[in-house]
Amino acid sequence: GVYNNSIIHRSLPNFAIQGGGYQLIDHKRVLIPADAAVNSEYSLSNLRGTLAMALLPGDKNSATSQWFFNLGSNTGLNVSSNGDGPYTVFGRINSSAGLDVMEKIALVSKSSFLGAPFDWLPLQDYFGGDLLDSNYVIVQSVYVLPPPAIAQNGVVSASSFGGLASVAPGSFIEIYGSNLSDTTRGWAISDFVNGT
Repeated sequence: GVYNNSIIHRSLPNFAIQGGGYQLIDHKRVLIPADAAVNSEYSLSNLRGTLAMALLPGDKNSATSQWFFNLGSNTGLNVSSNGDGPYTVFGRINSSAGLDVMEKIALVSKSSFLGAPFDWLPLQDYFGGDLLDSNYVIVQSVYVLPPPAIAQNGVVSASSFGGLASVAPGSFIEIYGSNLSDTTRGWAISDFVNGT
């Protein structure tokens, strides 16, 4: 729940939008307590719409609570430079509607009057004076989906129409369980080895 009511505190044009650092509590920006830093586990490219861990300058093993969405294909973050990076990607936006939200956040006007680390702070409908809660871009809550699970006897031969049968190598199968996916798609030629 530490990300509930947190703010997007940096929005760098054509680069990234960053959060996970500050919650809005009693109309104040409060630093989110960070657990111990984790070691870099880079394996996926920093492409548009991916979610990666933020780092302290010069320390690739400094990821704690802060994260960022890549607004573009930031492949320069995939390599170490001056001790920074590579930046570990751990998620991605999985729908065009989600990408639209990311782009809308990126278009919010930025202000620098508070100084670092709020020198690229996105503020909505702000025209000067005191900041209101409604001026911030707020992450109201983060919902983590439970992991997928295959049911006992949940892998069956497709030819048995849901009944139990042995599964031969190279045959079609059906998989039953929970939290597997909420979308489906048709087969494509690329799904098959050598087109068979």
